[in-house]
Amino acid sequence: TSVIENNAIIGNFAQFSGGGININGSLRYFSFNLISGNTSLDGAGISENATGNQFRTFNNNIVVNNTSTNNTVYVKPLCTLIKNTIIDNTASSSIISVNAYHNANIINNNTITRNILTGSSPTSTVNVTSYAPTTINFKKNNIYGNTSNYEVYTGILQSTPSLNFENCWWNTTVSNNIDSKIYDFLDNNLLTIVDYSPF
Repeated sequence: TSVIENNAIIGNFAQFSGGGININGSLRYFSFNLISGNTSLDGAGISENATGNQFRTFNNNIVVNNTSTNNTVYVKPLCTLIKNTIIDNTASSSIISVNAYHNANIINNNTITRNILTGSSPTSTVNVTSYAPTTINFKKNNIYGNTSNYEVYTGILQSTPSLNFENCWWNTTVSNNIDSKIYDFLDNNLLTIVDYSPF
């Protein structure tokens, strides 16, 4: 099992993907790392491009002050993000981009805040796409205080079951305010629903 843990990954540059870390191989666990001050086109903090049928786990990392033309964290299917702090990053389109395809992604208990989006509308803190019906488990995250147009933007079509975004903290307990932070079926009836209740 490949493990990367307890490292400081600081001040790197990649022309395309993964200024901090770019995963294309068999890495399984990535824990307790500081990923800071890295720059790239995609995934300036983490770019997860591996293939295969094994879960890859990122937990208890700090992803801070990275700069990307597109997104700060890019993940593909079978990726788990748990208890990470993703803060004070700058990107043009999204902070976390989830390309889910048809397999489950688990994104729980993270704090995603104070990130800056610089691109043209619509920008999003979390962008979820898939080319086939998929499941997303995005629960108990703190997602607030980012400069995006939407905290969550889904491009997944209605044929997919509703996306599970329950028990997250949005810095508000008013459902209309949460609705305004999410782009889904309520904005475009071709898309699936982001289920954020209870919150």
